Amino acid sequence: MAEHISKEALAQAGLDEWNKIKDKLDSLANKDRMAIPLQIMPTGEPKVRARQMSEVALGYTKEQAMVEANRCLQCKNQPCVKGCPVNVQIPRFVASVAKGDFKAAVDAIKAAGKVPGKDIIIVGCDSVKAAFDAIVAGDMNATIECTPLYGPFVVEAVEKLQAGETMSKEIIHPEEGVFDTDGGIDLGTVVSV
Repeated sequence: MAEHISKEALAQAGLDEWNKIKDKLDSLANKDRMAIPLQIMPTGEPKVRARQMSEVALGYTKEQAMVEANRCLQCKNQPCVKGCPVNVQIPRFVASVAKGDFKAAVDAIKAAGKVPGKDIIIVGCDSVKAAFDAIVAGDMNATIECTPLYGPFVVEAVEKLQAGETMSKEIIHPEEGVFDTDGGIDLGTVVSV
């Protein structure tokens, strides 16, 4: 098993890489883009995660997202657009993220005549405040807290959204449990909320 790399170390590596490329963005050749290291998604420390119900994927920093987006080759024939079922101008979207202009990235979706959250189903799996703000603004359909206990609800939600069904706006509480100091769940204490 690979050694866990802390989110701080990955953030620093992303920042270091961003500092190397930020002044060269307009002159990056494809060979330069292919040399940009893949940004590893930061994750929670496995030993800590084993004892709690925290998120696994912690998300990129702004710099990590921009570095990762700058790996895009911006192909002239745009195979990503041809493969996109709703014809979003993915290179424009990615190019906006590459420059740190996240509003322009959403605008690229809108420029394709698509409405984020309506024509393109956008589901986040982190349940952060920004996701809820995007839902209220109509730019996102749902956000799902993906802890192991939510697995069946996530599968059901994805299947319903793929089938074009709408989801109720209720908060779902799966069975909960109490974790002992060794991180194991005492099944005798499981209750349905």
